[in-house]
Amino acid sequence: MQGGRYRRTCTSTTSHDNGWFRNSDEAAEASTKTTSRDFHRQQVLIRAQQMLEKKQYEIQKKHEEKERMASETITAVRQTKLEEVRLRNRIKESKAQQAKNLQAIQHQIREEKLQDELRRLDEASHRHQKKLLFNRFHTAHLHVSSSQRAKVNRTLRESEIEAKRRLQEEREQARAKAAEEERIAREIDMQQRRLLYDERALRCLEHQQEQERRMREKALERQRAYDERLRRLELQKDNVKGGRIQQRMRGGQFYSNARRRQQSVAQSDDRIGEEVSCRFFRAMTTPGYI
Repeated sequence: MQGGRYRRTCTSTTSHDNGWFRNSDEAAEASTKTTSRDFHRQQVLIRAQQMLEKKQYEIQKKHEEKERMASETITAVRQTKLEEVRLRNRIKESKAQQAKNLQAIQHQIREEKLQDELRRLDEASHRHQKKLLFNRFHTAHLHVSSSQRAKVNRTLRESEIEAKRRLQEEREQARAKAAEEERIAREIDMQQRRLLYDERALRCLEHQQEQERRMREKALERQRAYDERLRRLELQKDNVKGGRIQQRMRGGQFYSNARRRQQSVAQSDDRIGEEVSCRFFRAMTTPGYI
């Protein structure tokens, strides 16, 4: 802006083109004007560099903030998934405990039924033995003599003892067989439950790994798209700023009406800057950009 105050008759700085200076004061004034224009161009370049660095810092800061927010979002999603898995595990454990309790109740009911059946069998067998012994004793008393009755009684007692022993062995064998069958059934059921639980856990883990892989791929795609747009925007801004600086330098070197030219260039630069800012704002606020 300072260079616009001075007027020159020609764009060349040689004494042949502009004529000889009338005295040393005019030469000093021309030197001062040239130094002022150089200083002004340096200030413009410095301000442009500072603005570029400031914009780069703001872009970097926004990029870091978005990365932090993305990381927090991924962490929150993983925490939610973990809570869901824990809740499902607790529900499965609760169902398994309920099934175990129901199985224990059913086992107890079966044992009680078996005890009732064994007791009824023992009572029926005892009644049958008593009736049989009574009939045998009555028959022996009617048909044999005293010596024969003694022999018969001894034989009957031995047969009664043998029958009781056989009955006791049969009951023990039945109990052992029922207990063995129950144990085998419990082991088979437990193995099936373990296999089902392992299969469900494996499917859950595979599904979770697939979801995490898809999330990572989407995050990488969004990051690459964001980097590409940011690079294009920086290149566009660099081109615009370079054009502004070159226009200002040409205006200070080759035009005599520098003030009017500089004002028109500044207005054009403002329009270009507003257009770039609008494009940047639209790009940053476009849905699905990040």
